[in-house]
This record gives sequence, C-alpha cells and structure tokens, in this order.
Amino acid sequence: MNETVGEIDINTDKKILTELEINNDPALWPSMSETVREKCIQLGPAYFQNKNNGFSASLRDYKNQKSNSSMNPFVKNGFSNWKKGDERISGHENSSVHQLTKQLEVEENYWIDILKRVVEAVRFLSTRGLAFRDSHEVIGVTDNGNYLGILDLIAKFDPVLKAHIENYGNKGRGSVSYISKTICEELIGIMSLKVFDHIVDDIIKYKYFGIVVDSTPDLTHIDQLSIIIRYCLNGMVHERFLGFVSFHSHTGEALATTVLEFLKRSGIDIANCRAQTYDNAANMSGRYHGLQAQIKDLNDLAFYVPCVAHSLNLVGDCSAKECLEAINFFSILQKLYAFFAASTHRWDVLLRNSKKSSKTLKSLSTTRWSCSNDAIEALAGNYNVIYNTLSDISKDINENSDTRHDANSIKKKLIKLEIAFMTIFWKHVLGRFNATSVYLQRIEIDMVTGNSMLQSLITFVDELRNDFDAIEDEAKILSTSVNKEWSNGRKNKRKIIQKYSDGTTGHESLKGRDTIRVNTIFVIIDKLQTELKKRSSAYDNITNLFGFLTRLDVIDDNLLKNSVNNLVKVYSRDLEESLYDELKQFIGMVKVKEDNKLIKNPINMLQMIVEDNLSGVFPHIYVALRIFLSIPVTNCESERSFSALTIIKNKYPCMMGESRLTSLSILSIECELTMNISFENIIRQFALEKSRKKRKKGNCFSYNKLSNSPNPNIYHI
Repeated sequence: MNETVGEIDINTDKKILTELEINNDPALWPSMSETVREKCIQLGPAYFQNKNNGFSASLRDYKNQKSNSSMNPFVKNGFSNWKKGDERISGHENSSVHQLTKQLEVEENYWIDILKRVVEAVRFLSTRGLAFRDSHEVIGVTDNGNYLGILDLIAKFDPVLKAHIENYGNKGRGSVSYISKTICEELIGIMSLKVFDHIVDDIIKYKYFGIVVDSTPDLTHIDQLSIIIRYCLNGMVHERFLGFVSFHSHTGEALATTVLEFLKRSGIDIANCRAQTYDNAANMSGRYHGLQAQIKDLNDLAFYVPCVAHSLNLVGDCSAKECLEAINFFSILQKLYAFFAASTHRWDVLLRNSKKSSKTLKSLSTTRWSCSNDAIEALAGNYNVIYNTLSDISKDINENSDTRHDANSIKKKLIKLEIAFMTIFWKHVLGRFNATSVYLQRIEIDMVTGNSMLQSLITFVDELRNDFDAIEDEAKILSTSVNKEWSNGRKNKRKIIQKYSDGTTGHESLKGRDTIRVNTIFVIIDKLQTELKKRSSAYDNITNLFGFLTRLDVIDDNLLKNSVNNLVKVYSRDLEESLYDELKQFIGMVKVKEDNKLIKNPINMLQMIVEDNLSGVFPHIYVALRIFLSIPVTNCESERSFSALTIIKNKYPCMMGESRLTSLSILSIECELTMNISFENIIRQFALEKSRKKRKKGNCFSYNKLSNSPNPNIYHI
C-alpha cells in the first residue's frame, strides 16, 4: 500500500524526491510543482539530509572496522535522526574514534609548534647566506653548526623547544625529532621552491619580461649560469633571480639550449620575452651565433640590449690603454698600492700620517672601473701625505735597501707635474663615469634614461678639451712637492729633419705642456668619445621606439601619431592603433590633475594606472609601459648573484650539489620574498604527516617531484 500525504502519492514523485535527496543545496534542485513543494515541507529537512557528505575525513581514516564504533552514524553514513541528537552526540564524544581524533589534533598542533621554530631557523640562516652545519650534529656542543646552535639558543628561552630537545634530541637515526639535518635539507628545498613558484607565477601572470644572463666559474671550477628575469608587478619593476645552472660548452648554441630548457621547465614562455641583456662577450652578444641571436631567431621581439654598466667599463678600459702615458700612470697607481700593502709596517706608517677621514689606497681591478675611481680619489686626497711618507721611508736607515729604493723611485714619479695632472684628469673622468654607472644600476631605471646618461657623458668628455688650463692649475696645488714645470719643457720647439725626405721642410716636435695636451689628453678624450658614441648607438633602436613615452608633456600631435604608429608596427602582436587615442585622453587627464611629473616618468604613469585601476580604460598604454619597463638596462643583478654564490659555495661546502646550491641561493638572493612569504601550509602539511605516522622510508614528507621544475631535485608538496 502506497503511503500518501493528502492527495499526493509519494511514488508518483519518487524521481524528483531522489534528486532532491542527492542535492541538499536548494539552489541545485530541479523545478517542481506546488504539490511537490508542499510534500517537501511536510517531510521536513531530516528526510533530505545528505547521507554521503564527507563530514569527517579524519574519523573515517581512523575508524576501526572490528569495533562497534564502525556502526556509529557519525563515522559510517552521517547522522540525520535529530530527535536522538543529545544521546548520539554524547555517545560519540565518549567513543574511541572521537578520542583518537582529539589526540590527532593535539599531536598535529604540537608538531606545528616545533616546525614553526625550525622553519624560522632555516629562514634566518638562508636569508643571510650563513652555513648550516659543522663537524658535529649533536645539540649542546660548540661545533654543531649554526642550525643546531640557533635551535639550542632558542631552547634556552623557549620551554616548548627545550622540552622537545630533551625528549627527542640526540637520539640518533630512527628516532623522529624534526630537527635533524634530513628535515633541514628538505625544508630548504621546499621553502626555496615556494619562493621560486611565487616568482614564476608573477612572471606568467604579468606576461612580458626581459631576461638577464651571465656566467662565472665557482670555486670548484664549474661554470655557473645565473638567470635573472625582469618584469613589472603592480606598477613596480622587479628583477628576480631564478637559479644557477651549470654548463660545460661556451658556444652560443649551447648557452641558448641551456637557457631555453630552463625556461621551458619553469613554465615560462620565451614568446613573451621582450628583451635580453648580457655582457659584451662574443658568445653572448654575437649577432650571428651568439646567445642573443639564437633567442632572436625564436622570438623576433626579444631585442638585445648590451649591459650599459659593462659598456662603460669597456669605454674606460679602452681609453686607459690608448696611449703610453695613460698606461704608465695606472701602472704607477698600482705599484703605489702594492708598495704599502706589501708591508704592515709601511701601511701603518701611511695611516698614521693620513687624516682619519681620508680614503686609504685601493688596488686596481681588471673588471671594475669603480675600483680605479676609488684608487685615484685616494691618491688625490692624500697626495702630499703619500709623498712625504715615501720620502721618510726612502731616508729611513732601518729599512732595507730595496725598500728605500722602491720608495725613492715612486716618489720621483709623484713629483712630476704630468703625474699630478693625470691624477686630476682621471679623477674628473672616472668620477663622472662611476656616478653614472652607480645610477644606472638602479632597477627602476629605463633604457631611455640610460641612453640619455651616456649622451650626457659624451658632452661632458668633449668639454674637457677646454678645461686643460683649469686641470693644470688644480694639479699644481695638489701638493707642495709637485713641480710647477713640465718635464723636459722648452719654450722653443726644435725642428727634426725627416729621415726620408719627401720634399717637406720637416715637422715640429712638441714638448712639455703641448705634448701631454695633444699626444695624451686629446687622444684619451677622442677615444672616450668614440667608444661612448659606438656603445650608445646600440640603444638607439629602443630609445627611438619608446622615447616619446618620456616626453608626453611636450610632444606635438603629429610626432605622437608617428611615434605610436612606429611602436604599434613593431609590436603588432601586443598593441593596436587605439594606443594613440588612449594617450590623448591620458594626457588630458593628467593636465586636469595638474601634475606633469606623471607623464615624464614611465614608472609614475604605470603606478597611477595600477593604483587608480585604469588598466581597463587604457589597456594599450598599460601594455606598452610594461613592455618598455621590462627591458633591462644592466646585468648587475646577475653580478650580485655571483657574490651570493661565493658566500654560499665557499671553500668549506664547495662540493655541495646543484640542487642545494640553487635552493640556498634563491632563499638568500630573494631574501625579501623569503622573509615575507608565509610557509604555514608547509608547516601544517609536515605536522599532519607526522601526527598520522605516515612517514615514507627516506622521506619525512609526502610530496612529489615537480615535473616542470628547472631543478629535477626540487620537490612540490
């Protein structure tokens, strides 16, 4: 006999009621008649309780099939008989399943507390590039390394960690403590991967990027390739380190294969690369077979931009080797440093004679002209002191004959007006070069600004021709010991008859002042200008394309239209001609705000678009600015990564593997991200695995290898 409610037969609407029973969300119910709706109300909510809800996964994991608790509705199928709610809930709270779950939560919270301290110890050491381990792995001894030492220090003030170490510390293999070197190494890998994934996610999200690559051999004589990505994020320019990759072949093709495989494994599409910056080495910058040419073949919009800072170094190096007098000057500068640095006694004598605020002598560098600037500034600031110190040493009978001879030899050179003049001349030149180089190394600098700085140096160097007299006067007062006349100077110029007569009457040989002016200073200035113009021409293409974005406050409509057309023609895949209309409106909006600084600085423009949420109003301006600002100006970030490489892979742990090297390098170089990123999910997953006792052999943590990770030994949770 069918059960009826009023005049409705339940079996008549069985199908609808079944569907309602499956979906306990009313929003997902099918359409129904009024009679069915009345039926649902009469049956009540208990009838439609979903019996298949995943209400407590942990209870199901731990239920005992042989016990009576397996019949508990809280464990088996869920609970729907609310009339017996108090009785069932009370019985459930006293059941073994519930007690086990409570114990599980206590265990999990305990390991969370311990792992928080371990993670912070790893974070502290890695961000500072400090070593983790030493010769012993025993808590309480002095040579157990920084990692165990920090945990031991924290335990002195933290009762939780102190109790844990007393209960689990120094138990040896087979005893789980979560403070062992195995856990430490796994945390390093997983934390670095989280930072790496954070960077890659940002790169993919904001699409356009520039790539910076440089290489150096480490202490084990393995070539390491440093890969940096430049991109715009929330109106700010970032240059992020992705990792070191070892390589063996130095050809452009091999380098391209290494870089492209790394990007592919990282999930970064080379098609979105809009610029590439390397040093001026042929295997990197070669236009036919270099790395830049290989990438340009795959992506014609990945324009190559030589490192501006490296170009300035090359300009200074070429100019310093252009004439014999310049070579001799820098040779004397290095000999001066070597003479004092070779003896602690002589160095101490120099320091005692110098002012406390003055700069000490510096050694020259074959790669960094900032060192040459520091050396020249130290000489110019202590010229008289250095001369007097050399004079005292040359007369000191307590010194050996070689020392006295060397001091007298250098002293005789410093007394010459030519050396004093070269000191002042190079002080002016390298002072401007160094200040410009330091300015261009800032991440927020764009390529148009970088090229304009090179042009300003060309103008500055050219004006030095007219400053010869002023430099000469400054050199004469550099020290009271400096000669006031040029060496071998003659007022009259002698004539030299040509050895092989060609019909001429002979030519005049310059002497003294005119010699250094014409044959030295003007030669150096000509070389500086030639090299600067040649190097700056490499940036003309980018400057011509994007330069108008820095002159929107003064540009006329015709020039703006032509500039937009040229830019859209090159970046036809990214931009449209509506960019012109957007710029017109954008300029008008800025004029209303009466803040012309916004349209003079591309970063300010991008920040305003992001902060005011105007990317939907000016989409193509937004894209154009991101492309422009993703073009690297220097590869200084890769150079800085080599400093971290030297610290991390020093002479003690020099045999560390590539996986650990990359992990520690990411955590150290991207220390700002490492400090700000939350590792709470890692900690909780570790604690959950420990409390459930599901440790796998050789692994304390259940995670799988990341298929697209650039490092095959880095893991994902």
